[in-house]
Amino acid sequence: MILEEDLCILHSDEYCKIENDFNLVERIDKGDKTIMDLKINVNQKNLYSIFCKTGKNGNKEDNSKLLFMSFLNFPDGVYLEIKDDCIICHVIELKKNPKGKIPNIGKQLMSAKYHIISLFSIMGIDLNKVEIYYYIGYVRDDEAKADEYNKKMKMKKIIPGTLQVRPQKLVDWDNDIITSKWGKYTFREQFKKIKLNFKQQIDGFDYFYEELDFI
Repeated sequence: MILEEDLCILHSDEYCKIENDFNLVERIDKGDKTIMDLKINVNQKNLYSIFCKTGKNGNKEDNSKLLFMSFLNFPDGVYLEIKDDCIICHVIELKKNPKGKIPNIGKQLMSAKYHIISLFSIMGIDLNKVEIYYYIGYVRDDEAKADEYNKKMKMKKIIPGTLQVRPQKLVDWDNDIITSKWGKYTFREQFKKIKLNFKQQIDGFDYFYEELDFI
């Protein structure tokens, strides 16, 4: 249904075929020295990494290629798994403590979804034969960031003795659902949480690691 030469519409440095198990690594340097390492178990899958163009300094660029949508960010990884009867798209984002960054993560995943839809539309592929799965890897999932999120959303003043309702985005998060809105577009999708566990310190960085088997 899809061949490697079909990807010629992408620039040569925007896709590659994954032959063996590989690691998706996020290095956080801004005063919070953390390395998040997610190993992807390929298991002989016919898998392609797409939208992975590198910048001049050799790092992956995360600016959206759909400039008209004004998304500044993009997920850490988008991978196509080619099967005989369908294409499965795996979208991955790594965040140390994602609970306070839910709106931004939602936009990143939403951007990936529309990139995928646009790509396959250009290629003339039946979107009914395309499945998209979302994964979010994290180190912590506590309420500290959620409190910051509540303040940013300018919640109404708390009245003593009244029942406090958690923001819907946090309720959705606890149920493995992430939402985002951009103009008239609404993104609401199920995702899989991946807890990365502390392994050791490497050159002053806290190193967290986990393995993922694609669905």
